[in-house]
Parts: sequence; C-alpha cells; structure tokens
Amino acid sequence: MTHSTHPIRAGGALALAALLALAGCGRSQPAAPEPRQIHIVGSSALYPFSTAVAERFTRANAQAVAPLVRAGGTGAGIAAFCGGLGRDHPDVVGVTRPITEAETAGCRAHGVHALATLPLGYGALVLVQAKDEPPIALTRADLYRALAGNAENWSDVDPRLPRRPIRVEGPAADPAIGDDLFALLLTPGCRAAEEQSSVRPEEGLSVGKGPSRRALRDAASTSSAASQDERSGLSASVFNNGNCDRPAIRRDGAYRGHGADAELVASAVAAAPGAIGILPWPAALRHADNLSPIALDGVIPSTETIASGRYPARQTLALIVKANEAAAVPGLIAILRDYLASARPGGDFTTRVLVPLPSKDRAEAERKLQAIAAR
Repeated sequence: MTHSTHPIRAGGALALAALLALAGCGRSQPAAPEPRQIHIVGSSALYPFSTAVAERFTRANAQAVAPLVRAGGTGAGIAAFCGGLGRDHPDVVGVTRPITEAETAGCRAHGVHALATLPLGYGALVLVQAKDEPPIALTRADLYRALAGNAENWSDVDPRLPRRPIRVEGPAADPAIGDDLFALLLTPGCRAAEEQSSVRPEEGLSVGKGPSRRALRDAASTSSAASQDERSGLSASVFNNGNCDRPAIRRDGAYRGHGADAELVASAVAAAPGAIGILPWPAALRHADNLSPIALDGVIPSTETIASGRYPARQTLALIVKANEAAAVPGLIAILRDYLASARPGGDFTTRVLVPLPSKDRAEAERKLQAIAAR
C-alpha cells in the first residue's frame, strides 16, 4: 500500500489521524490461528467406526477441518498419542486392550498425565478361510505351534488336522501394530501348548497302587502334546524365559503380515487356496459373502458368543482421550458424544457389528464423558 507524502498542515488533526490510520494498514497483522484438526489414531478394529463419526462431524460442521483418522494399531497409536499435548499430537486413540504401565509412564514423560478411557463395545479377532474350503477347527495352541515352529502342513501340528499347507494371512507380526495377534491368540496359545507339554507325574497317582486312570490319561495327553511340539519344530526352550509374552513368528512365508490393513488380509485369503486369515470381527462380517469363520477353541465367533465372553479372542474396543485437554479442542466433545450414542443398542455402530456393552458399562462411559466435558 502507498502512503501519502504530502506535508501535514498545522492544525490538520483530521489529516494526521487519517495518515496514522493509513500507516497502520501497512503494518503486518498477526495471522489468525489455523483451525484445529481433530486427530484420531489407533487400532484398525475401530477404523470404520471412527471414519463414520468423522464423516458425520464434517457434514454437520461445514466450516470445520475434517478430522484426520488413521489406523496403525493399538500400540503404535498409543505411542503417537502419548507423544505430547497440543495440535501436533493425536487427540484420541482407539484401543483394543488396556494401556500398559510402561505406556502410561511414556505418556507422563511427555506431559500427558490425565487419561480417560471410554469403552464402546466388544469386538474379536477371528480366523477365517474361503467359503469353498473344507471345514477346519483350530485351537490357539494349534495356531501357536503352526506359527512358532517350522511345520509344513497343519497335519504336522496335529494329526486330526487336514494335510494342508500352513499359510496364514494377518496383521503385521510387530507388537506395536499387531499386538492383538499376540495378546489374544499367540500368547494364550503358547501358554496352552506349554501346559499341554508339561509333565506332572505326581498328579493323580495313588500311593502303592500305581498310576490312576487319570494319571494315565494325563500321561498320554502329555506324550501327544510333546510329539506335537516335535512335529511342529518346537523345542522346550521356546517356552522358557518369558517367550510366551512375545512369541517369535516364523519368517519363511508361512505367515504373511499386512500392516494394520484388514482389507489386504481379506483379499489375500480370498486369493490364496487353503489360506487362513486373522481379521477383526467387523472386517470378517464385511466379507461374509466369500469368507467363513473358523471355530477357535471349539467356539464359532458370533454376536452371541462374543457378547457372552464364550468366544476366547474377544476384545473391548475403547477410546482413550486426554481428559484435561479434550474440552478445549473445538468439536472433540461432540465427536466423543457421537461415538457413545452410536455404540448403544440399535445405534449406527451396532449396525456395523459392534457388540454392545452391558447397560451399566454404557452408563459409566456416559458419566466419564460428562466429567470430561465439565473440565
């Protein structure tokens, strides 16, 4: 902008005022702060629910920046969420397990002290195969033996299983991304295999009368389990030194990880004859036209078996938020309210196959959110 260079006449107060105003226009004004973008990260199991909430928020708030939703796994999401406060860090992390003490300490180290967990409902990690495959039923011990050993066929893991090459498609075998793979399937499977392989000859013995029938059955079972471990390529050292907490997965191609992308897993299973996939429950139902669920530890996944807790690989889907910061983030409380409303029976999430929580747990989540909004 060009300023006037004419001299100011004596008594020309109006001219002086005009000139000062004009000069002020030439100065740089402080830029308005950029709109805050709500950032949601975490497990791929919550991704379809989070994108639905984000889309509704964007339609209802045309002037707002659309929320950013990313799925990278519970562990990786918590790490990013705990990186600090403010717009440069995620506001919400979707999880399928409780935050650990170590992760909480990491949050505190970056100034994130007040955390609030809002449970939404139940999901599960399920095994699937193509619909045209012969039926198969697995235990978590079977799955562990198949993925931690070097067996070629499922029948090498257990003679009751079909002579079919072991090929499993699932999330990345990285605890930060596929931590549900370990927490819900492999760690329990490792412990079950370890228990089956343990020899406890003192149990069931009658003094002076030789082994009881129970002891003979246990011994036969233990011998069978030991031979299963041998056929699977497992040694006793696999069970030592806490290896069941983070079992090593074979790297010869029998297991293929696909990051946190359930759609890639589903596509890989459909394209590979004989393959078995590991999917979140919502993704398994989305592909029910061409994929069938596999019984795990004798239980087929369903809304009923997941709700009751009978299905062994059930998970609780929840949100973790920064309780002291959430109310100050424009639109975040509205988004959290939408999450909880959609998770009620008959809500949008339940039509997307989220299994609802009991009413008392839903009421407790509502009370937590009210407390966060009042801060």
